[in-house]
Amino acid sequence: MAAFVIHYDLNKGDRKDYQRLYEALLESKGVRATESTWFLSTSWDAIQVRDWLRNFMHEKDALCVNVLSVDSGYASSNLPQEAVQWMSQHLVTQRVGVRT
Repeated sequence: MAAFVIHYDLNKGDRKDYQRLYEALLESKGVRATESTWFLSTSWDAIQVRDWLRNFMHEKDALCVNVLSVDSGYASSNLPQEAVQWMSQHLVTQRVGVRT
């Protein structure tokens, strides 16, 4: 399974227009990190994720899908606990030098 970070800029303005996008991400076990950033783990590649998400967006909306590398590290601040747990679960295979 590949781990992705998804960023978008929704230009339509009305969140109701994007309810299907949010539902699709949630049904796929996506985790919202910020207002316009989600994490997703799937067997698809980045192009497949992009093409799938475009089905729920308007033509002028911006979308970026990036592959995340396991064990490359991460840092965050003030993210929802669910997003931090997702990163810990999907991006770290071993903890070395972790201070508590």
